Amino acid sequence: MRIFTAVLLLFSNAAGADVALSNLAIYNRCHAQLTGERPLLSDSLTQQVQAGTLDPIAACTTILNGALLNSSGGLANVNDARAKKVLRTLHNVHGSWFARTDFQQVFSINSQQGAQDIYDSSMPALYFTRALLAPTSDITSVLNTSDILKPVRTNSTTDRGLASNMPLSEYQVGSYGVSGGIPFAPKGELLGMQTVAPLSLAYNSQYYGSGTARVYANAGGGVMGNYVYILQNASLPERFTADGGLRMPRRWARSVYHDLLCRDLPLIRAADSNPFVATGSSIAFRQSAACVRCHASMDRMASVIRNIVPKSFSIGEGVGGAYDFLDTVATSSTAESAWPTASDSNYHRRPTNGVLFFRNYQGALVDINVTDAQNLANQILAQDDFYICMAKRYYRYLTGVDADTGDIGDPDRAPLSTADMSHRTTVINLGMTLKTNRDVRLLIRNIMNLPSYKRSAAGQ
Repeated sequence: MRIFTAVLLLFSNAAGADVALSNLAIYNRCHAQLTGERPLLSDSLTQQVQAGTLDPIAACTTILNGALLNSSGGLANVNDARAKKVLRTLHNVHGSWFARTDFQQVFSINSQQGAQDIYDSSMPALYFTRALLAPTSDITSVLNTSDILKPVRTNSTTDRGLASNMPLSEYQVGSYGVSGGIPFAPKGELLGMQTVAPLSLAYNSQYYGSGTARVYANAGGGVMGNYVYILQNASLPERFTADGGLRMPRRWARSVYHDLLCRDLPLIRAADSNPFVATGSSIAFRQSAACVRCHASMDRMASVIRNIVPKSFSIGEGVGGAYDFLDTVATSSTAESAWPTASDSNYHRRPTNGVLFFRNYQGALVDINVTDAQNLANQILAQDDFYICMAKRYYRYLTGVDADTGDIGDPDRAPLSTADMSHRTTVINLGMTLKTNRDVRLLIRNIMNLPSYKRSAAGQ
């Protein structure tokens, strides 16, 4: 959040007093937050704001709308330098919301580096950028899609890896890995995005036999089902298969709660975990109420991607282009009847049932059975907390205040101060408005039009 920090310093007076900003100062603030730069004095919008003929927030709305995408996902005003700055700045803001943005090591450092060559690490943030800058802004598109989004950059046909600088040919031949058709991640300035078709490549491996590696794929649920997001967040080791006990892609679920609901573990109250304690379980954490308080939320959500397994390939005997992929195991066993209290070797082959389980911002216990990643996403979209979370993210960027939107009724929590309660109420109201209109650009405009935004402390 370096941009916002610089803006705060710019408009804070030496005495530290909270004062009303002039229209020009307000414009300087929102311009910097949208573009990463101060406006030029020679700019026509600057001159209109200074002359009092144009409202500063209206001027910044013009700048934001100037960065809209076309129907294909590219920047409509691709030759407009300011539009490209808005796209870059806000896409980076969206990227900062994720708990994890790098690729976890599946087998080796080489394969991790190969993943950085093949996948653009900012691909998950594209879902938020599209929701903001698509011609018809709709926050639900973050989750209500199976689209696979890939960035369009100034150098989209690079033949050397971004991380390794190895030539593309090293990734396309060899009897131990995937053969042919692997594109590298694009390089250069962001110009928009494109929806790409699923890309699955046949392999013949000494470790895995013959099969299919999915380079670009989506398990459903928009950003959270994107295979790049799963690679970044699930932390799946080599030869991993979910067993319903110790081996679960629970870090993915932990990230989903953080990234999409603005909630960190534990997500339920202490007493909520008691029904799930199994004192005779062979899984140690199932014997402890304190442990189950976290696992009951993340493990049971993670079961919707139980059938996704990691694979790592390298050319030759462990040298050359190494890279990580994900594959899918077909369902071949019946569903379990309850959350397992012992490891189940067939768990990853069972139907992808799961549970959304947390206390919402009002303190109500959300306990919903789901059948797959898209069904989970639909249930998240049905929660007020998703929209409140999105409002919280933008509110923090634009005002610097990280409002508490969790379960403040939890008896284990300390009460909020009057000021914190005020920010919480403001963000909840913004989120509920977003749920109604689903317009992200309007959310930004509503935050900028808050009286506190137009003061030097910007909401403090």
